[in-house]
Amino acid sequence: MPDAGVGSRPRAAGGATRLSGLLALLVLAAPLAQGPDVVAESQATGQWGVAPLQVRLNWQRRYALQIDGPPGVPFSASYFQVYVSHEADRGGSGNDDGRFEGETPYERDLVAPASQLLFWRYSVVVSPKAPAELVARVVDRGPQ
Repeated sequence: MPDAGVGSRPRAAGGATRLSGLLALLVLAAPLAQGPDVVAESQATGQWGVAPLQVRLNWQRRYALQIDGPPGVPFSASYFQVYVSHEADRGGSGNDDGRFEGETPYERDLVAPASQLLFWRYSVVVSPKAPAELVARVVDRGPQ
């Protein structure tokens, strides 16, 4: 009697090869790799989609906002940040919002609005001005 799993039935040719190929496609189709320095990432879906991103940050660290996509794609972005400081009575608490425009690839520093913050949340929505799928991410650049 043959061992379990061993018989005269032919095996599907290249089963392991197909599985390896499928795994490779999944890895290649995944969003951009998040390294250890990526704090948050959002990818626009569809050619005219937006990339919304919201992240809580630590005032004692340095951060940068990166916007990637095909080179030369113009975009507009709207941001909003809320922060609360130990010294709220000295203007260390509040919110800030605004707009900026750029072209991929793009990077800008995110600077803490005050020191000694108890809370700091940064939000941004990136919209392409031409059909493109963009990725917005916040990366940690290390301690201040």
